[in-house]
Amino acid sequence: MWKLLKRNPSFLLYWVSLLGMEFGEWTRNMVLVYAVYTLSHGSASAVSIVLLSEFLPMLFGPFIGVLADRLPRKPTFVLSICIQGVLLFGIGLTLHLHQLWLVYAGALLSAVATVASRTAGAGYILQFVPMDERKDATALQQVVISSMMLLGPPLGTAIYMAVQGQGALAVAGGLFLLAVILNIWVKAQKTPVSDAESHSFWYDLRTGLKYARNHWVMRFILSTGVLVGCSAGILNVLEIFLVTKFLHLPKTWLSVLLFVQGGGMLSVTPLLNRLTVPMKRLLPWSLIWCGIGMGLMISVRLWMVTLLGYLVFSVGNVAINLAVGTLMKTEVEESYQGRMSSLFTTAYGVTTGVFMVLTGRLQPILGVRFLIAAGSCIILISGALLLGFTIRYLKHSDSNLNLPQNSVGRDVDPLP
Repeated sequence: MWKLLKRNPSFLLYWVSLLGMEFGEWTRNMVLVYAVYTLSHGSASAVSIVLLSEFLPMLFGPFIGVLADRLPRKPTFVLSICIQGVLLFGIGLTLHLHQLWLVYAGALLSAVATVASRTAGAGYILQFVPMDERKDATALQQVVISSMMLLGPPLGTAIYMAVQGQGALAVAGGLFLLAVILNIWVKAQKTPVSDAESHSFWYDLRTGLKYARNHWVMRFILSTGVLVGCSAGILNVLEIFLVTKFLHLPKTWLSVLLFVQGGGMLSVTPLLNRLTVPMKRLLPWSLIWCGIGMGLMISVRLWMVTLLGYLVFSVGNVAINLAVGTLMKTEVEESYQGRMSSLFTTAYGVTTGVFMVLTGRLQPILGVRFLIAAGSCIILISGALLLGFTIRYLKHSDSNLNLPQNSVGRDVDPLP
């Protein structure tokens, strides 16, 4: 896995830039929460608004995906991360003005630029990573995500405490501008994008939706996005209550749970990358593993069992990320990368937001244990159903090796 960084200098440049961007995003998130909390004099609703701004742009993911597929990948990616960097400097200036609405606007625009860069990046990385190296590339991307999940919050908080909000956002903005420079040096091959002159924007949008509907792997990926969003929405709200009301521990123990989750994800990534299990089979098994982890969290009122549940959940989470990322890079046609990536982001983001609202409303009525157990059952049952469908599809596709190519989907359903 690590040898890819030596073999592919362009991916090394991209990977280093990804480290900076992920850390910059974590720093931005921590600064915004602390700054809004201070400016609003501790208003919970004000903090919730800035957190909600992270999810709102995901509603427009399919439209952003069409633009990503119609425009050249590398310039679009570089421009979007450049805009992110400039916006972070701008948000720092708004903190000096003590105007909350300006902070909200900056946070929303920054989130839009984040969605745009990630959507364009889905196709951009394929321009300099060959097919046989894309699984390793996905694993290395996961290493960055896991390490920043582990280190991002404490380091971002430390920078905020050292240089305050404006200084911390300037550091984050500088990391994004450094990423711009690194990606300019990336040698990316030019690949075909959607024919914007021949087809309208709405035609490309409809074609992308039809592609996702007809492509059985994409249907499973989108279903996974919904299920992962379900678990994320539940746990995002209940983590603090899991510590305080279920385990009856101080709220500071939440950092221990998050540390175990981030550390578990970071440590198992290289091991999972060595698995020879086909990604199509790994995906439903990963969901089942996540469901088992959620069940363990509330099975016994012992902190060690809850930590074990978090560790099991982390393994399943990494396996999902590895399977989805690899399948997106190898099974989805390059000209549809932006649209399919944005559809997955939308499926995940919208479901996460919905379940966060539902969980917040139901928690006082049903309690922590019931809601996490319900989420565990949903994911376990859905994972088992997807596993059955996957086995059935693969069995039929093996007996129909010469499947006809579809104009709007790479794989025609092998089932009647």
